[in-house]
Amino acid sequence: MFTTGTSSEQAVLRSLEAIVRAMREAAFLVSRDLPCSRGSIPAVRLLSLNGPLQVGELADLLHVDTSVASRQVGQLVDDGYAERVEDPHDRRVRRLRLTPAGEVLAAHLHEVVELRMQELFADWTPDEVDEAARSLDRVARSVQALTRAGARHPA
Repeated sequence: MFTTGTSSEQAVLRSLEAIVRAMREAAFLVSRDLPCSRGSIPAVRLLSLNGPLQVGELADLLHVDTSVASRQVGQLVDDGYAERVEDPHDRRVRRLRLTPAGEVLAAHLHEVVELRMQELFADWTPDEVDEAARSLDRVARSVQALTRAGARHPA
């Protein structure tokens, strides 16, 4: 039976759950301003930040199964925002890169996200934003370490 304790760890868990819900709602709001599906937004952002990626690399960065990433890639290609190109180092390998339309979409996405982030943190000091980023990064690293350990030691 799952209990809702009052420990500090449980408080962090409740806060993280609230953040996940809020991020889902925020993604919906951001996607209304963009001509692509909400599910495509993280892939566009990652391709913009990292350049051409193999589907497996994109899946790893998205923390999803390759089949999920493949569906997102297919949608981006169908919509004209991405294309499959030959890897310059191995002609057998295909990478996904943004098309010019995808680059425009990524730039628009960046502008929308930047505006939302400025609104979100308008009443925070730069030091508060920095401290929040450090704390969230540490939580993410801890969760990732636990997830990796769980993958090595299945129940």
